[in-house]
Amino acid sequence: MEYRDFAQKIDRNIIAKTLSPYFKISAFSFKKMDGYENASFYIEIKNQKYVLRIYNALQFGKRVRSKEGILTELEFINFLRSGGFLVPDIKRTNEGALFTTVLIDKTEHFAILTDFIGGYHIKKLSPKQIMSVAEVQAKMHIAAKRFKSKLPFIKTSGPLGMRRLIRDKLKDYEAPQNRKGLLKQGIVIIDFLDTKINKEATAKYSTILIHGDIHSGNLKFTGDDISGIFDFDDMRTSIAPDDIGAFLMEILKSANEKKLKERATVYFNQYAEIKPITRGEISLSIYFAAQRRLVFKMLRFMGLWEDEKSDSADEFKKVLNQINKIIKLATDPDILNIAD
Repeated sequence: MEYRDFAQKIDRNIIAKTLSPYFKISAFSFKKMDGYENASFYIEIKNQKYVLRIYNALQFGKRVRSKEGILTELEFINFLRSGGFLVPDIKRTNEGALFTTVLIDKTEHFAILTDFIGGYHIKKLSPKQIMSVAEVQAKMHIAAKRFKSKLPFIKTSGPLGMRRLIRDKLKDYEAPQNRKGLLKQGIVIIDFLDTKINKEATAKYSTILIHGDIHSGNLKFTGDDISGIFDFDDMRTSIAPDDIGAFLMEILKSANEKKLKERATVYFNQYAEIKPITRGEISLSIYFAAQRRLVFKMLRFMGLWEDEKSDSADEFKKVLNQINKIIKLATDPDILNIAD
């Protein structure tokens, strides 16, 4: 099975098998939900609403899920829920297990069942919604310092994971002649970001468990307030600026310099209201946002982002221009002074 093809194999029979450890009934309705890597389904049983999540077990032919990894993820979610965070309630099977498994084309996939959280996914966040995200992230970073896992496994790609990813991909890549110039421009920015995001810079800050992929697709809102936080697949040990950068990437990926500055200012002002942040952390968060944006778009431009269509030269030029705008924010005195 190719990467993500497993989701196309999931039918009513597979869903019924996956639900059987939880319910001794056959009547249910289901609907496929949006999702990029794993397969999620809205389930309704006797007017009760749930979400069934079947994890993708393979990436490029390699096993990427383990029992310990899933349990650590669920342990952290339950820890956050006990602290009042609006994360899904993990349902237990009839035997008390936090997850179950299902075979799809002879490959075992983990699955969980959670409650359904209402609200809406918002693609373009308002200033008040950005403030809500900043507040939740700050509180989550404070809470994460208290989290002590009882399990031996925690993802440890750390703050340098993106750097390793692009360097590994560039090592054996030979660019087409008509793309070499633009790729070289991207590499210049990658080299610059390496001077800002490295072992020396990141070692100044304590590591915690972070969500790792906060964006509008993994959030639900009711009005200006967050109603749910989802998809902890990229949960890993890293530093707070790495987590902040993942969210900043989304709100900074378009707009002119003035709008970018407004969005960054709104975010950091609210974050600092909840949790103190240093000038170094603000700069590093912005550099993480730029790096994350560049790595994903560079891989796509190179035709190496899974099996998706490559970006055009004009699209990549726009991305490089935007990334340079983002980088300028990292030294903007008005934004840095939020830390004072």
